[in-house]
Amino acid sequence: MKLYDDISEYYREIFPVADSLKNFFKSLAKPNYDKTLLDVGCGTGDFIFNISDYYSSLVGVDIDKSMLSIAKKRQKTNSSFVNSSMLNLERNFNNQTFDIISCIGNTLVHLNNIDEINSTFKQMAGLMSNNSCLIIQIINYDRIVDNKINFLPTIETQNLIFKREYELVDESRSVIFNTLLKEKSGKFQKSNSIKLLTLRLNELKALAEYNGLGVESVYSGFDKANFDIGNSVRTVVKLIKS
Repeated sequence: MKLYDDISEYYREIFPVADSLKNFFKSLAKPNYDKTLLDVGCGTGDFIFNISDYYSSLVGVDIDKSMLSIAKKRQKTNSSFVNSSMLNLERNFNNQTFDIISCIGNTLVHLNNIDEINSTFKQMAGLMSNNSCLIIQIINYDRIVDNKINFLPTIETQNLIFKREYELVDESRSVIFNTLLKEKSGKFQKSNSIKLLTLRLNELKALAEYNGLGVESVYSGFDKANFDIGNSVRTVVKLIKS
């Protein structure tokens, strides 16, 4: 995808791994820190590298080759990376199971329709052993759609400005996500647009439960703050296979 090709070099600066994210997945790895993790939509692998000390084995999957090339340059002995779509998890991990599967960073809504999300849930559930968990994090699209929100907060770092705007389309079933990445000194400016699904929380829950996954918790972030459907910017859902 052109958006991620353009920002791959700067991804770590734009989206640093927060302590709350590391601590959330550290707590899931307890008590023995010997669990396995599959990260669907791993990008440049920063999340995996930041939690690698807590897991025996970590596998990252991403469709974007430019992002994966950065991840593979920093690969550790207990981590590996696979170039694949979310829709091909069964093909790549046949007969494997993982203790924890993560699909964070608004990855899930890059699929084209509800049927593809259902297929991805089915495949992820098939890669989970009993009592293992799946962590989904997306933007809170109930808030975006109901309040007609047309932007996300601009991200500003020491060197970069990353603007993000939304345009609701398809009777609010999708958004056009418009981005503008600028280097502060004027060295470059890159704009992109990509279509995303506006997946609501009740839809996410229904698809998960249809595929045998129970909803254990819903948070507004990895700090486990209470979720407010009208005000929370993000949605974090912990699903359990029992």
